[in-house]
Amino acid sequence: MQNEIKREIKRISDRALARKAGKQKEQQEYREKFTRRTGAPTSPPSTPALAYVDKHFDPIYCKRNANFLAKTI
Repeated sequence: MQNEIKREIKRISDRALARKAGKQKEQQEYREKFTRRTGAPTSPPSTPALAYVDKHFDPIYCKRNANFLAKTI
């Protein structure tokens, strides 16, 4: 049972990280299109690329500590 919980934690964390990476890619593409269209430079993203800002769920922490979390649950 513990292994299944650990796998599920990692799966959900990977999915959340992939979703964030996809959003960052879309934002980068939009910034590039904006610069080509207007010629004006764009501002850098407001959050760092590696930071994951969420009030209740941090997938980086959960993936790193999946074994401990699975034991605790």
